Amino acid sequence: MKKWSAWLLLCWSAAVYAQGDPVDKNMKTLGEVFDTRMKELSVVGGAVAIVHDGKTVYTRHYGYADEERKIVAGDESIYLWGSNTKLFTTLAIMQLRDHGRLTLDDPLVHYIPSFRNVNNPFANTKTITLRMLMSHSSGLQNG
Repeated sequence: MKKWSAWLLLCWSAAVYAQGDPVDKNMKTLGEVFDTRMKELSVVGGAVAIVHDGKTVYTRHYGYADEERKIVAGDESIYLWGSNTKLFTTLAIMQLRDHGRLTLDDPLVHYIPSFRNVNNPFANTKTITLRMLMSHSSGLQNG
């Protein structure tokens, strides 16, 4: 539930920025909501950055990078992304598909030839597609 709430907060923050209100008001609202949700979810620390036209228009750090040692979150803080990388990878794949650079139903070995050498007792790796990987139906285990 915490991950889902954090994701909704991120989506909401993008919507706040996209509204027609003055940017300063939106950023203040974003900061207030982020502070509130972090407390509600017992999140130790985090960061928000909004980039528009290739320029960073808003950056703010929240809480601690290391709560035990009281190290405040900052530009050099490292956060665990966990399963969020799946979202970004899927978005990149879908953009490549939209631009005609790949199709979801081609075998993965078409794009990564060395994948045919993966030893998988549960499925034939030569027939696994991007669509199968993205929908968790490839038959790969523990990966």
